[in-house]
Amino acid sequence: MFNEKNVLVVVTGSVAAYKAASFVRLLVKDGANVRVAMTQSAQEFITSKTLAILSGHDVLTNLFAGHTTEVVHIDWAKWAAFIFVVPATANMIGKLANGIADDAVSVVIDGATLYIPFTDLVDLAQEIERLSKEEKRLTGEIARANGMLHNEKFISKAPAAKVE
Repeated sequence: MFNEKNVLVVVTGSVAAYKAASFVRLLVKDGANVRVAMTQSAQEFITSKTLAILSGHDVLTNLFAGHTTEVVHIDWAKWAAFIFVVPATANMIGKLANGIADDAVSVVIDGATLYIPFTDLVDLAQEIERLSKEEKRLTGEIARANGMLHNEKFISKAPAAKVE
């Protein structure tokens, strides 16, 4: 489902932040290009190094430190086809609802067109897995139907009508 899609995972500060590692791993396994941005409080629960290793990219934790572009938040927002906020804490939901962009994460999200806040990572992971299985099932059915159409048993053996 996310194969070759650019996915930004935003990790916020909650004890559930450790589950973001499994989510990032699941997305990468599905073929997504994953980047991670973390709030300062998220870094109290899980390290940016863990998420950098799992995603294969540096993690955005500070808007002003060590970036080659002047508008890193716009670059990241434009890069992402999907933005998942995991876990979506009450603090982050409140910021987003009120247009408060006062850290690297909220500024990136503010520059995006659409973001998806999720509070329960287990439900999200299960939904992604279900959609991926459904996509594979439908692809298989289409392939089987296509095979039947091209199989000689299903091609009419009736003689062509003679046109006079």
